Amino acid sequence: LNTENNQNLEFSKESFGLNFLGKSYARFLSNQNANSWLKADTSHNEKEQNKNSKNLLIKGDNLEVLRHLQNAYNGEIKMIYIDPPYNTGGDGFVYNDDRKYSPEQIAKIANLDKDESQRLFKFLSKEQSSHSAWCVFMYPRLKLARNLLKDDGVIFISIDDNEQAVLKLLCDEVFGEENFVSCLPRVTKKAGKSTNLIANNHDYLLCYSKNQISFKQILVDENDYNEKDEFYAERGGYKLNQTLDYNSLSYSKNGDYEIEIDGHKYYPGGDYDKFLERQNGKFNNLDWVWRWRKEKFEFGLKNGFVEVRNGRIYTKTYFKATISKEKPHKVEFINRTKNISSLEFIDNHYSNDTANKQLQEIFEQKNIFDYSKSINLLKFLVEQSTQNNNNDIILDFFAGSGTTAHAVMDLNAKDGGNRKFILVQLDEKIDEKKNKTAYDFCKNELKSANPTIFDITKERIIRASKKIKSESVNLLNNELDFGFKIYEICENKRALPVLDDEISLFENLNELSDKDDLNAVLNAFRLHDGIELTQKCEILDLNGYEAYKFESKIYLINPNFESENLKILLEKIDSDITPEKIVVYGVNFPSVIQREISENIKEFNSKKELKISILIRY
Repeated sequence: LNTENNQNLEFSKESFGLNFLGKSYARFLSNQNANSWLKADTSHNEKEQNKNSKNLLIKGDNLEVLRHLQNAYNGEIKMIYIDPPYNTGGDGFVYNDDRKYSPEQIAKIANLDKDESQRLFKFLSKEQSSHSAWCVFMYPRLKLARNLLKDDGVIFISIDDNEQAVLKLLCDEVFGEENFVSCLPRVTKKAGKSTNLIANNHDYLLCYSKNQISFKQILVDENDYNEKDEFYAERGGYKLNQTLDYNSLSYSKNGDYEIEIDGHKYYPGGDYDKFLERQNGKFNNLDWVWRWRKEKFEFGLKNGFVEVRNGRIYTKTYFKATISKEKPHKVEFINRTKNISSLEFIDNHYSNDTANKQLQEIFEQKNIFDYSKSINLLKFLVEQSTQNNNNDIILDFFAGSGTTAHAVMDLNAKDGGNRKFILVQLDEKIDEKKNKTAYDFCKNELKSANPTIFDITKERIIRASKKIKSESVNLLNNELDFGFKIYEICENKRALPVLDDEISLFENLNELSDKDDLNAVLNAFRLHDGIELTQKCEILDLNGYEAYKFESKIYLINPNFESENLKILLEKIDSDITPEKIVVYGVNFPSVIQREISENIKEFNSKKELKISILIRY
């Protein structure tokens, strides 16, 4: 070792992992509060099929939505599926950071020197599509997504070769390398294209668990068991999987014996002389034996599990029956299943070609949406990852054409399940020149003033719901949820606070005044307090003043609250409700009224031995 040439090398900071320009900034983004508010689409949500629905479609930037969901849905999501931009250069991905920090602020956030901060600022402000830009885009979303997963939850991410290796390292860091489950290839199309290289006909599904995951077994295809015998009525068809003898890696004399069937004798490997040599001690670790010990063979032969074909002994694998492992052996009747294979999705059943045909059936025209995923793919993933009766929630925050919602409803109709979906889709404008079919469809048929992908997502769910109901004559569950509520991310009306003087989410809401805006305040408060958006709100009439109750929490949001309203509230608490917390929107409550509420509740707590807390928020 030449120490003179190596004396200035620094090894202490070396480690294995993914490093990219803007990683510190990405971590910063994953720890920020929402800088927006959620407004309900009241006209849609109050329709009969939607008013009691537990399904959600949220319009807006998915990073902001994930921030809003952190408290109410922390550890509540059973499965996440996302189909993020592949960053191929042709899929339209660009990183567009809307916070618009200065280079100096970027340097401070990301702990970078001047040159590095300028490079980072460049792709943050000028819509870049580099690998680093893609990582900055994905990292905070994955971090926040992990928080939402149950301990036995799972995430599936569609990706192609362009970012697959990068995403694997990114997920190793976010979810833990030990929680990697599989990287499954998926056929995108069967037909190739003219090329001097290799036609690319697949992408991948990257799968990670939160901490633990157990997938279901898959029912096998009965058509594969196409041979029949005298036991067909009770055992179903059978197939001959393999010969009874095999070249074992661990030779055992217990598996090396003579078999006689109809006067003909058989030996493992078919060679009598070799059989004698083994019996006399001349054998290798790798040598011929029967797969079944003698007792099991004799039972199998007597009960029809053995067949001689072309001079060799085969064992029958029946569709509905097997030989018990326990002794004494008996015939057991089973539902035959198998493990999920890493090559499960190479069938055209799961391809983009199939997805396009399914979309065409829904919209009754071609080319509505590019690169949609097959309903078959999503149904398979949802069915294997969730239970039909656990109210499991499935989240897709790159909703696209809405395949995930379609799959959840279709699967519920099939097995009577009560799974719920949350979909998030940006109101990304549809380029009239690049996708005229989709643009014209939204403009002319949906009457959209400014056609966006969200229009397609919403319409897909509506049409899929109608189609599933019309085709499901005998629903297993008559109370299936085919509706959905819509919420929209709206930017707050205050300027972005500087880094050294951060203002809370609630302070950012204090210029809201009309009914819809006050509803957004309520949504912000309830999510912060861990109340899901689909949880039913009870309206308390306090002598003409509307208060809002969610289980043990009461929210006083509206203006014009007076002493008479407080009196009615106290009477209700004294008679039929027992809240743990009362939240007051301070902007609409003069300090005099705030004090009156606080003092009366404090006195009421003492008198009635209650523990109701009062919280004033802005």
